[in-house]
Amino acid sequence: MIRRRHLPALIPAIGAALAPGARAASEREAPGALMRGTAAFGVRVSVNARGTAFICGAGAETASPASPVLRAWSIAPWREMAVLTGLRGPAADAAFSPRREEVGFVTTEGLLGLWTPGSAEPARQLAQHPKGYSRLVWLPSGDQLLTFDQSGWARLWDRSSGSLIRSFDTGTKEIQSIALCPQGRYLALATYSGTLGVWDLAEPGREPWRAPRGSIAGFAFHQRSGRLFMALQEGSLVAWTPGSTVPPQLVGALDAAGALAPWGEDRLLVIGSRCGVFDVARGARLPSFDIGWDNITSLAELPGSADLLVATTVGHGEDAVGRFSTTEQRMLREAAPAASRIKALAVLPDGSGVLTATRQVSLWSASEGRLLRRESGHVNLVQGLAAAHDSRSVFSIGQDERVGVTELGAPGGTHAVRPGLDMFDGIAAAPLSNEFATAGIMSGLVVWDGAGRRLRLRPDKPGIGALSVAYAPNGRRLVLGLTDGEVMVYDTRSWQIERRFWASRTGAAQAFAFAPDGERLLIADGGSDALIVEFPSGRPIQVLTGHASAPRVVAWSPLGPVIATGAEDGAVYLWNVGTMRPRHRLHAHEGAVTGAAFSPDGQVLYSTSEDGTLALWRVTDGRLLARIISLRTGEELIVYEEGRAIWTTAPDDHAVWALPSVQGPSGRSIVPRVLQAPRPVAQLLST
Repeated sequence: MIRRRHLPALIPAIGAALAPGARAASEREAPGALMRGTAAFGVRVSVNARGTAFICGAGAETASPASPVLRAWSIAPWREMAVLTGLRGPAADAAFSPRREEVGFVTTEGLLGLWTPGSAEPARQLAQHPKGYSRLVWLPSGDQLLTFDQSGWARLWDRSSGSLIRSFDTGTKEIQSIALCPQGRYLALATYSGTLGVWDLAEPGREPWRAPRGSIAGFAFHQRSGRLFMALQEGSLVAWTPGSTVPPQLVGALDAAGALAPWGEDRLLVIGSRCGVFDVARGARLPSFDIGWDNITSLAELPGSADLLVATTVGHGEDAVGRFSTTEQRMLREAAPAASRIKALAVLPDGSGVLTATRQVSLWSASEGRLLRRESGHVNLVQGLAAAHDSRSVFSIGQDERVGVTELGAPGGTHAVRPGLDMFDGIAAAPLSNEFATAGIMSGLVVWDGAGRRLRLRPDKPGIGALSVAYAPNGRRLVLGLTDGEVMVYDTRSWQIERRFWASRTGAAQAFAFAPDGERLLIADGGSDALIVEFPSGRPIQVLTGHASAPRVVAWSPLGPVIATGAEDGAVYLWNVGTMRPRHRLHAHEGAVTGAAFSPDGQVLYSTSEDGTLALWRVTDGRLLARIISLRTGEELIVYEEGRAIWTTAPDDHAVWALPSVQGPSGRSIVPRVLQAPRPVAQLLST
């Protein structure tokens, strides 16, 4: 994953590389499928044999850089059910066995093993596998696994003994899709370049059958007959019987070419936002259905139902998984890492509410943690949030190049999303008006008001964009952080550049926080430290050293002497401004910290993370007061304390910050599953 600190080196080349380079990267993420032995690479899901649980394979952020994990989710009820920790590196691929309640997985560091979700037993290691982004497929019997490494070698493993049965060189590198016939004898592999080969696993050394180069958009084995169906780019559907000398035969026409997946015994799906359906027995097209999601990368049929489990990549490595009803033609539930990944945090200036952003903007009661409202409109993850000075409006920017404005003060509230100019990276609200400013790599600085875009200013440097923006407390100045590390200071009355200084010669200013007096500016520059500069001169005053990984977010307490930083490894630091030594290193997040903000009275620090957690800290001693995880669309929230899942909310999202604690078996404080009356934050701060 490319972090923001890598962007300064990439930005000058974006303009020139956007055409061929970006298109090539996009083409390498073509949609595919995972259903009954068919796997395509990207975000993919695997369902157990009973249809009660699923996991997300590689591409779905199953592991964080700081703490690699593999997660399993329950389908009914729809919630996270188990987490496997202790992996050596991220999970490169994972899939449920077709016969057993166990998961086979392989990591980028070469750990090949088995895991039974729900058990406390650690993963059983089968063998040491070559490092890299390997792929894994179970044979239909569930007694053997096939893995494929980046060099094109295939390896067949015995599940019981963990021994290597055989290996062979497919000569097929950069594998895009895999399919096994229902009997497990024939293996089909497709590459990103468009070639398709079929191997006989009984004679793996034999030359494979090769399909016409570049003509195949998707393929899948028919479950009943074992024939291989191929969708050609021009929209034809052809079928071939493995082992036969008869060439592929035309069997029908498709509305549009695309990746194929078997559905039931006699139907094929052409995967897309609108999924085409082909009846193999009748040789006819059936009415298609509209899933409504773009970039679908994986489909899994849920046994005993007419529902599909659908995975999508929505851009920039983000993903989502949903349960789609083919009879009701709608998405029943949505959940998974991206839907729960919190990308931004803001606190209302009057202290009444806390805002978090996933693909939706959620407003929580600051006293109880109760969900007050949730707004949709962005079609991708919300990248940033800002609250107006009067706490009546909320501004949001998304990776969908849209800008959202939510009016909290209107009866019932209003929410509007308007087209933006860029995939904005930074947002800030003016302290004395209802203006707000956005920073974008392509657009530079844009100033907005209630009527829309009011002003646009681009940096006077070719190929240099903006990453971050902040208003001074008095609203008379605005700072803009550029991708090359320079900071521009604007006079907000004339919008002329008043001063320029360098935040860092090695990184870009990715986050700002002003001291309450406006005379000092805290900067996170993407390196291992954060620094405080005199404002507006930019003269360095102090450097905050001691982060274990790069700080991504910064906050300055309204009371003055305390600041907070949040790092990529999930740690949150509280610092004394005078000594520049960390008072506390706080641990509540597995993923990178994406937000840190103080309450207006300076007593509480809120932090959010890409792992989906929202944490509440007492500033005086760094105590973790409460934590909510998996803030996602759907019917449930999961509340954590001391690292354990302890309670799920009712469908009305009746969550609270403070929960009565008891002593668990290990002596650690946990929360009983029966929730009693909520305890307000004020009571927690006094205990």
